[in-house]
Formats: sequence, C-alpha cells, structure tokens
Amino acid sequence: LLIQAMADHSVGDNSDNFKIDNCSFINCSTTFDTYGSSSGGALEIRQSNNVWVTNCNFTDCKSTGIGGTIYLGGSNNVVENSLIENSRGSYGGA
Repeated sequence: LLIQAMADHSVGDNSDNFKIDNCSFINCSTTFDTYGSSSGGALEIRQSNNVWVTNCNFTDCKSTGIGGTIYLGGSNNVVENSLIENSRGSYGGA
C-alpha cells in the first residue's frame, strides 16, 4: 500500500486493536483538524489503544503540530520495524 496525500483528518480516532502493516507514507503533511491541531504528518491517532504500526516507511512527512510523522495517543501502542526519514514537526520529529 502506497499513500501519497494531504491528510486533513484523524486515522483510527477512538478505535482500539488495529494494525497498520507494510505501508509507505510519502510526502504527507497535515492541515488543521476538528480538534484545532495539525499533529502527525502521516498518522494522527488519538485516544486509541493497542495500535500496532509495523514494517512501514515514512518519508518527507511534516506537521506544524506535535509529531512530524506520527501523533499516537492512548496506551499500549507500538511502532516497530519501521523507517522514518526526513520528518519534521514543531514538537517532535517522529
């Protein structure tokens, strides 16, 4: 799965127990969402638990908020075996 897009919404908001596997996110950025934030250039996941992001590549992602590539809220969430390159955010690059 290859994703090249401008994200203007949250992914998996308030959802539990899901996996994002073997994906590429290229040149992603955020705009302001309904929460008034622009966090997580590729993925913004709020208040979700047991989320697994595995074997993914994130390249040239940016946000003007928290997490240039990923904003991951909730608990028991894992990012593993993934590559993050050239990411930038106002607070935290990854």
